[in-house]
Amino acid sequence: MKIRGNKGIQANPLAPAPTSTHDVEEAQAPAPQGDQIDISSTSRQVQQLKGAVASIPDVRLDKIDGIKDQVEDGTYHVESEKLAKAVVDEALEDAMRRSSAG
Repeated sequence: MKIRGNKGIQANPLAPAPTSTHDVEEAQAPAPQGDQIDISSTSRQVQQLKGAVASIPDVRLDKIDGIKDQVEDGTYHVESEKLAKAVVDEALEDAMRRSSAG
């Protein structure tokens, strides 16, 4: 007597027949409960800092108001040497950036 194949033969006749692989995977996977996101504490801190920086004004209005008052009163004084040094320093930095980039 020869037996070919094992169709219909189960290792344990009392165990239920296995279902398809797709059904098994689907039963093991948790049911989707909507979109989820997991943000690390560092990422949360970065987002909080971005919000804090965004709320800081680009212009210091208190300083501008003080200078306006000085200009109107005629008491605003420009230190020409300090201004000239700042202009030259900025021009040199700009030239260095352009020469290293190109």
